[in-house]
Amino acid sequence: MVLFGVGTGLFPLSLTMIGMRARTHQTTAATSAFVQAIGYLIAGTGPLLFGALYSATGGWTAPLSLLWVALAITTITGWLAARHRFVDDETVEARRRAVEATQTN
Repeated sequence: MVLFGVGTGLFPLSLTMIGMRARTHQTTAATSAFVQAIGYLIAGTGPLLFGALYSATGGWTAPLSLLWVALAITTITGWLAARHRFVDDETVEARRRAVEATQTN
């Protein structure tokens, strides 16, 4: 039940964090499209992998262990995503470095 509760709370949390990490609505839309496409691809493989592990092992230990591993990965990536940084700042900085590199060459 803990895994289920955490899992169902992660989707709205991730959508909230997308908006919190962008300064403009254009960046929010672009980041959302990128992140959700990858997220749905990863999330779509979860039930298949869970069922395959159950079929292969005949027990619940391996599939539930997979959920705990997923929770650990989610905790680490969530911790990193919660840093006080903005996507806009990183893209502006990357553009500035690229312009400087072409001017020095």
